[in-house]
Amino acid sequence: MEPFTVEETVTYLSKHISDVNRRNAEEVHRLTSGNPRVMSIAIQESMSIRDVLHRLGPKPTTAEEQVEVLLKQAADRISVQLSDRFQDELNSLCCGLASLPPDIPIQDLSAVTGVDEATIKSFVSEMGAQIIIAEDHLHFRDEPTEHWFRETYISDETLINEFIGRIEPLTADSIYLASALPELYVQAGHFDKMIEVVLNEKYLPNTTEADIREVEYTRLKYAVSAAINTDRYKDLIGLGLMAGDRGEVHNRI
Repeated sequence: MEPFTVEETVTYLSKHISDVNRRNAEEVHRLTSGNPRVMSIAIQESMSIRDVLHRLGPKPTTAEEQVEVLLKQAADRISVQLSDRFQDELNSLCCGLASLPPDIPIQDLSAVTGVDEATIKSFVSEMGAQIIIAEDHLHFRDEPTEHWFRETYISDETLINEFIGRIEPLTADSIYLASALPELYVQAGHFDKMIEVVLNEKYLPNTTEADIREVEYTRLKYAVSAAINTDRYKDLIGLGLMAGDRGEVHNRI
């Protein structure tokens, strides 16, 4: 997306903030480097141009840094409204968003986190346009948003391991979670567990043979890629033999 000109910034802000003047708009333009994405986040929940300027801070930064700051402010704003129980739910929800591959079925995210679907949708609404809902699936709007969630929540080893422990017993009822599990093991550094689960066909869904074969393909493909990227060439032998035993669908690997 191309940066706004000063005139475009004035026009954009005037549509959303009632007390803006040209001088204020020029300052917002300077602080955001004319980035429409950053302006969009900054005006969310802002009642006045003063609120916008306060959220943007005293000096310009890169667009990525600005997005991360504004996302943290949004998460903190939601957090202070919650009880301790809901704070734990928020952490679990954000860990799920950070670790699960797109597009995330809201139903599966709810099952894993224990947060009901209505609350998940409310959280997404509070976060503004950074998380997109499409046909009851979630994905991040852009790379800076995804980066912030991953840096903030996946770095918590205890949280990600607890999250994996919740997913494992749910894979029988979810094609999506069964397919995503190997990627979560790798994120947590559990390479041996990932290889073991794939080779021993653990945590597969109770569904049709065709769906199971597709899940196996997805898991094998990811396992092979992970083994190559981590120089685990001995594991490739077993993975290759398994792929060969699965027939034509796995020749795509």
